[in-house]
Amino acid sequence: MPHIYCVLVREVHVSTMEIEAANPIEAIQKVKDGQGEEVICEYSHTLDPDTWSVDDEKGNEVVAQYPQKKSADALPRPK
Repeated sequence: MPHIYCVLVREVHVSTMEIEAANPIEAIQKVKDGQGEEVICEYSHTLDPDTWSVDDEKGNEVVAQYPQKKSADALPRPK
């Protein structure tokens, strides 16, 4: 019988923060300290499936081994 699973897909987003500062270093420090206003949040990319996790219908993390990618070195060479 099929089960219900929630796959937690890891993604990277880029937040553009607007901040008033004397110089770029101060701007970074202020944003790091929680100041500034987010003006844009854009999707960047999805991480590889081996970074994802799976929860069952009760919210418990399920240990699952996703097949690893084979490197080009591991593939058979053409004859």
